Amino acid sequence: MASGVKRLAVNISRWSTLRCRPGRVAVGHCAGYGASGRRKTGKRMPVPRSWESLLHGPSYLINLDARRDRLAASLEELKNAAFTDVQRFAAIDARDALALERAWAPYGTPQFAAWDGAIAYVPGKQGCFLSHLAVWQDIIDRDLPHACIFEDDVIFHHHWAQIAPTAFAFTPQDYDVLYMGSLSMAQGTGLVRRVLVYGMHAYVVTGEGARKLRSQILADPEGIGSIDVMLWRLQEQAIAQSSPEPLSWYVWDGTVFHGHRYRLHPDRLQSDMGLIFQDGNLGTDIGGLNDI
Repeated sequence: MASGVKRLAVNISRWSTLRCRPGRVAVGHCAGYGASGRRKTGKRMPVPRSWESLLHGPSYLINLDARRDRLAASLEELKNAAFTDVQRFAAIDARDALALERAWAPYGTPQFAAWDGAIAYVPGKQGCFLSHLAVWQDIIDRDLPHACIFEDDVIFHHHWAQIAPTAFAFTPQDYDVLYMGSLSMAQGTGLVRRVLVYGMHAYVVTGEGARKLRSQILADPEGIGSIDVMLWRLQEQAIAQSSPEPLSWYVWDGTVFHGHRYRLHPDRLQSDMGLIFQDGNLGTDIGGLNDI
């Protein structure tokens, strides 16, 4: 085992030298580096300043009251991954019509987006949307500089402890959102990338990012849709430079390293590209389309 970890460390070092050397293309390889070899950070956000500050900073675990089994499994995963300040955040149970109505009350009567044909008829999608929105609001209310947010089906890359600190070191410090896990069909290689992704199971959000996400999503003129797709749309707007306050995000991608497929459900093999995955064996509590 020790020799295997040592070989992995050597491979990470070689990959960092080959893929992230100065002058490589920023998007899709090692995001944030330009021809000068200096990291292009742009506006500096209140992001975690060290790997330890990410692990020991505030983390939320979104979990339904009725799913204590998923809570126990996820807490064990997070403990093994060295996260130390994890608080359970009660998810909105959309099966309870009164609870769902109360959760919507602060936002009035929302218009549901025509591009999302399911959210108006699948209460679980609304509960997922409202749960993440509530976490962002808590981050804002507590004036947290940043926080990690997890859903209760997370499983970690087999070599998380070796790869994740390197990914952190290569991540520019100008993000609103950092996807530690995501879903994407985007082609390319790179441990830190800026590509279109969806999935909300494992990400870091800054305090400013939480404010930006809440404001822009609730103000979307096309209405409310599935939460991860709404973030995808904000990513598209940022790439097209069509937003006055574009979202800044990065994505960790561990698919190049052995162990990526070690714990993935067969349905996730082609799209799960992060360092934290969703345990497909647990299924979904959302109902309808299994796409979050």
